Amino acid sequence: MKAVKLISGLCLAGWAVLSARAAAPVATPQTVVLEYQELSYPLVNSGWSFSEKASFTKEPAFGKGTVVRSQLRLAGDFNNTFAFAWEKSQARLHIDFNRNGDLTDDADNVFTSGLKGGFQNFTNVPLTVKTPEGGRRILADLNLNSFNQFATYGTVSLRSWWQGKMAMAGREWQVGVVEDLLGPRVSSPAAFLVLRPWEQRSAPLTLASGTADAVKFPKKLFWLDQGFELSRRFEVRDGVGKWLVDFTPTEATLGELNVTGMFLNRLVLETGNGFTVVLDSPKTTVKLPTGHYKLSEVWLKNAAAEAVSTAERTVTIASNKPFALVTGGPLTNSVTASRRGKQLVLDYKLLGVDGPYRMKIVDRSEPPTVAISHGGRQVASGKFAFG
Repeated sequence: MKAVKLISGLCLAGWAVLSARAAAPVATPQTVVLEYQELSYPLVNSGWSFSEKASFTKEPAFGKGTVVRSQLRLAGDFNNTFAFAWEKSQARLHIDFNRNGDLTDDADNVFTSGLKGGFQNFTNVPLTVKTPEGGRRILADLNLNSFNQFATYGTVSLRSWWQGKMAMAGREWQVGVVEDLLGPRVSSPAAFLVLRPWEQRSAPLTLASGTADAVKFPKKLFWLDQGFELSRRFEVRDGVGKWLVDFTPTEATLGELNVTGMFLNRLVLETGNGFTVVLDSPKTTVKLPTGHYKLSEVWLKNAAAEAVSTAERTVTIASNKPFALVTGGPLTNSVTASRRGKQLVLDYKLLGVDGPYRMKIVDRSEPPTVAISHGGRQVASGKFAFG
């Protein structure tokens, strides 16, 4: 079994008592202007069944073979439905961008897949989605699957977002929003807020598999030892749309959190109607607004290795009593063996001081391995399968 790079010892945090105090705003209000950016990789994915049929008043001359006529419906809205014709045998996709039922009058509406057969991938598909603020361009990849007449489904992957730069606490940061235009409705734009150091702006941002860099867009944020009220709006300036995010400093009564653990990269704590707290590389003692929190994410990092726990523990921060939190590393490999008929089943877990963690896997071609020895000889070996 491959060793996990995050394994190490624990460091202990001391106790302290904090009297009630208010955090006076030390930052100045900032409005961060975010510009549209297209990426070479998908941010988020959403699946859909294209069992709904489509018909067209005019079609191009299709090649031989099966043609699937159906619809892609974004944001669960009939106003964001795109009819298409998929020539499976030719690995071509025709999209009715202007939604008039004519497949012959759209510019650049034919896409080709490098794959043939039941699974085909069509990349760099520009779509204009209707939103409360008007039409919004997105870039998407469409993955279509149809292995028989009863199983037709697909995945749409978002490859665009909005990002900008802000200076805070003596450092430059990349701020971004990822819109929820693939979900059940369009009325909840800017669903995710991205906060990461500016020098890391070129690193892949993979919400689909989880990332420490993004949180659900909060109304109130406590970050870099400062409380903020957040608001966002979409504006068109000189014919170009931009997101604007307002960071308005606000006061908060603080309590104390004593943290014990190794390799802590980012902690995210959430309340129902209060602050979302983002703690980056927290020290053993940190101050944050009082309240009852859900510790929603614990991200660990050592070199290129990352792991996360989403166990959602309860954390209560009071003004007169510190809260002790034991979380994070060291991490240890754990294997449990059980019998299933004539088979010996081995289940692998990565355990931190507070329970299971999940490694963020970039290359899934190399899962953990196991070797069983008896009398100094290897009698069995194998690889675990990712769950």
